[in-house]
Amino acid sequence: GSHGRKREMLLYATLIEDVERVVSFHMSEGEYGPALGVLEEADFERVEGLFYKYAHQLMENEPMKTLAVWMNKPGLNPVKLLPALAKHIALASTSSSSASSLPSSSSTEKLAGAGTGGRKGGKKGSSSSSSSSSSGQQQENDVRALAIRYLEYRSSLPPSPSLPPSSPTLYNYLLQLYAAATGDENEEKLLLFLRTHAPSG
Repeated sequence: GSHGRKREMLLYATLIEDVERVVSFHMSEGEYGPALGVLEEADFERVEGLFYKYAHQLMENEPMKTLAVWMNKPGLNPVKLLPALAKHIALASTSSSSASSLPSSSSTEKLAGAGTGGRKGGKKGSSSSSSSSSSGQQQENDVRALAIRYLEYRSSLPPSPSLPPSSPTLYNYLLQLYAAATGDENEEKLLLFLRTHAPSG
C-alpha cells in the first residue's frame, strides 16, 4: 500500500543521503525521535537549516531530547531557536496553571454523594486530577531547567558567527527563566547574572 511505498522512498532517500527528505519523512509521520537522530548524526552544514525549520514541532513533541541535541550543536544560532523554546515553555506554564486551577473535588464529591450515597468517586477523581497537575508541573520544571542549562552553556561560549557578542535577546530570556524558576540555586544564579551583566557606570 501507500505506507509501503513511503518506506521504500525513505530507504531510497537514505541510500542517496538525501538528509532533508529523510528528516521530512520522519517529521510527517510523527517520528520525532528518529528525525532528531538523523539531525544529530548528519553533517551540521547540511542540516543547520532543518534545526530551525522544525524547532517548533520538535520542542512541542520531544522537548527534552530536542534540547539535548541542541546542546551538542554549538554551531546553532540560539537566537533563532528562542521562539520555539519560549513558546513551548509558555504553553507548558499555561497548561500547568490550568490544571492546578481546576475546581476542587469538594463540590464534585457532594454531587457524587447526593446521587450514590458515597464519596469514593469524588476522591478518585481528585487523585487523578492532582496527579495530572503534578506531572505537568514536573515536566515544565524539567524543560525549564534544561533550557536554562542550554542558554547558560551558549552564553558562556566566546563570540562566534552563530552567537554575536552580548546578544541581548539571549541574555534577556535567560534572565526571565531565572526569575520564573524556583529554588535557592536559581535565586543565586539570578543575582550572579544581574551582577555580571549589569551595565557599567
